[in-house]
Amino acid sequence: MTKQQLQNLDGYEKYINFMEEVADEAANQFANENSLKNMKRDWEPLEFTTKAWKETGSHILEGEAVENLTTALDDHIIKTQTVHNWRYIGPFKEEVFEWEELLQQT
Repeated sequence: MTKQQLQNLDGYEKYINFMEEVADEAANQFANENSLKNMKRDWEPLEFTTKAWKETGSHILEGEAVENLTTALDDHIIKTQTVHNWRYIGPFKEEVFEWEELLQQT
């Protein structure tokens, strides 16, 4: 149903603000959900090379890996904290908290 069709109904004024608020909230939740999905997808193609650290049996990141990791991590922590603080976090709040915790532990 279009807005014009709604305006042709009797008493539509009572509901138009409510419907606009619901549509706005849904659009914002969708944007937040997509932002979270895009951040997760950004990590999929990243590969980091490592090298042995002395004779300890441990490995460290090599080459540009440290800079690439740090840049991506900082960017995604900021984006996640932004989503975390939005009013429209709603139905995926737990997923945002888990993602934020994973990023902070990395």
